[in-house]
Amino acid sequence: MKRIGYHGTDQVNAERILREGFKESDKPNLYLGKGVYFFEATGLTRGIPEASEFAHERRHTNQALVICASIECEDQDVLDLVSDSQARSLFQECRRKALELHVRAGRPELSFRDQLIFAIIDRTCKYAVVRCLVEGHREHTYHSYVVRHPQMILCTKAGGCIKHMMIVTDGGGIWKSTN
Repeated sequence: MKRIGYHGTDQVNAERILREGFKESDKPNLYLGKGVYFFEATGLTRGIPEASEFAHERRHTNQALVICASIECEDQDVLDLVSDSQARSLFQECRRKALELHVRAGRPELSFRDQLIFAIIDRTCKYAVVRCLVEGHREHTYHSYVVRHPQMILCTKAGGCIKHMMIVTDGGGIWKSTN
């Protein structure tokens, strides 16, 4: 598998990442588990705007930069919940069983989060990359079956998958690059 991913951050972190490489995030409750998160450009998503918006919102900065990187690994090392129907079926079965246990333990069904599934996957499987299509605008008080702001997410679990990084602008211009 070879994909191009876009990671939004602030200027200080972008410069550190280019010098030292990415550090895997180990914050609790990350949607796809521990790893380094990238937005992918597809027919549904553009990648760079999503990464830039993420950096502005999460880093609370007007100095947001986007790092473009090549994400490369063997196909069998990818949990692709977009293109691989077998992976989606396995994920749905795990989700169904986990939700059943969650409800049986007396917890409300609406309190169940998919992060539990990805935490189990992190502990039991050794995927290098998780690829998933998500709704970009999550509102806890509003539920819709319509995906209004699709985002293709790549979560790398192995730093060796991240190759050829460079900082890009919304216009695609390169500021600094590294191999």
